[in-house]
Amino acid sequence: RAFGHDVCHLEDGWIDQDHTKEEGNERFKDGTGGWHDAGDHGKYVVNTAFSIGFLLAAWEDFGGASKLGCMSVQGVEPVVEGLPYFLDEVRWGLDWVMKMQMGEDDGRVFHKLTPADFSGLRQMPDTDESKRFYSPWSTAATADYVAAAAFASRIYRPYDATYADGLLAKANLSYDALRAYPDDVIPDLSAFTTGRYIDDGDLDGGPGPGNDVGMRVWAA
Repeated sequence: RAFGHDVCHLEDGWIDQDHTKEEGNERFKDGTGGWHDAGDHGKYVVNTAFSIGFLLAAWEDFGGASKLGCMSVQGVEPVVEGLPYFLDEVRWGLDWVMKMQMGEDDGRVFHKLTPADFSGLRQMPDTDESKRFYSPWSTAATADYVAAAAFASRIYRPYDATYADGLLAKANLSYDALRAYPDDVIPDLSAFTTGRYIDDGDLDGGPGPGNDVGMRVWAA
């Protein structure tokens, strides 16, 4: 159990006016699953989508099922029957990213899902009881969402065409949202002290010029 822990963060996460900057009563939206960030228990779309991109590129560029398809972890079975373990693990992160879309008809993507302040640096994930909130959306997260979903739809199609179709539909919805906002939308993260992961030109967290160009290029 050196690298294991019990189930965690089953109440991810909450949308409200203070943190998410969304009108209305505080409400729950399913954001369970996915990978924790490096050292803390927050979950960030930009980081996760970036990791998914690297892993899927490795699958595509270095032999796919013929080489990476033989990977496994003793005692751990893939969640999706018939899916190579490598892609099954990638899907754990991917399925969480797909939950970060703001709505079935709204392709904007929340930037992150974390507590207001860092937690978990000295505790196991299953003991972390911090209340966790969605942050406002960003074009950076939306662009990375588009890229990861579109890329994954191609990789997963031989194993599950229905799943691949769903990924592509989500990618198209978010790409439409991205095109509707041609300028960089930087999320208001003033209610959080957790990682920002935006290129705002100011390491101190103040206002800056913003730059989502690289993400938009990947999405396109």
